[in-house]
Amino acid sequence: MARRGSKAQASFEYIFIYGWATLIILGSISILYSFDLLNFNNLMGDKCSFYGQVECSESQVVADDSDMGNVTIVLQNDFGTDLNVSSFSIEDRFFTCEEYANPPISWPENEEITLNLVNCGGTDQDFVVGSRTDSKLVLVYYRDIPLCDNSGTLNSDCALTATGTLKSTIQKPYS
Repeated sequence: MARRGSKAQASFEYIFIYGWATLIILGSISILYSFDLLNFNNLMGDKCSFYGQVECSESQVVADDSDMGNVTIVLQNDFGTDLNVSSFSIEDRFFTCEEYANPPISWPENEEITLNLVNCGGTDQDFVVGSRTDSKLVLVYYRDIPLCDNSGTLNSDCALTATGTLKSTIQKPYS
């Protein structure tokens, strides 16, 4: 004769075992999260890229103690001619930082140029160490050709724009 309630007891044990297994899995995930081991920003590498004939060879975004940021980018001129850089900017959803060069910076063919943007930002959300920035880069330049006015003022026919992206983790300043 079969025992009554054995189906109910089997169902209860089934739910009880899977319930404990679910609690253990959730507990493990919460422990990993509390130790910041599930922060996928730490796993993503930094990437700087420009479209066209500008190559980004190095980039660094550093936050200082006053919630301001410094951005350093090294670019290579692959245009096949000398250029003059008149401005450089970086735009993020929290900040915009722009640097104007007056007079324009001379950039010889096949040479690298280091562009520094300092004191960008200013609010608590701008440059948080460990967070990621997904920024748009804009480089305004003109070619060194006779039709352009090389006196430091740009003729709108000569000004060209190169755009790029910077995906980087904001780092602590070096001591």
